[in-house]
Amino acid sequence: MGTALYCNVTSSAWMTEINYQKTTIMERINAELGYKAVTEIILRIGPVKTIFKSKIAPVWNRKELTPEDYAFIEGVTAGIKDEKLRTLIKRVIGKSR
Repeated sequence: MGTALYCNVTSSAWMTEINYQKTTIMERINAELGYKAVTEIILRIGPVKTIFKSKIAPVWNRKELTPEDYAFIEGVTAGIKDEKLRTLIKRVIGKSR
């Protein structure tokens, strides 16, 4: 006795991606449960509840770098002679703070 699994996705891009993988997803679910529980996956765009929190702050929630942060970054990268590499490493360190 199979049933439909209804899933919300955040965008049409995810809808397309999951549509391509429906068969594999159903096979894995059914294999895990041991019987043909899901015969169809129905997708719709809507709110998606996340089960984990990202450790990276969203762009709008990042703190401004302090003068101490800038001094630290300058000190760490001062010995790098290659200008492009130094700039890249400065940017990476700045985004990680």
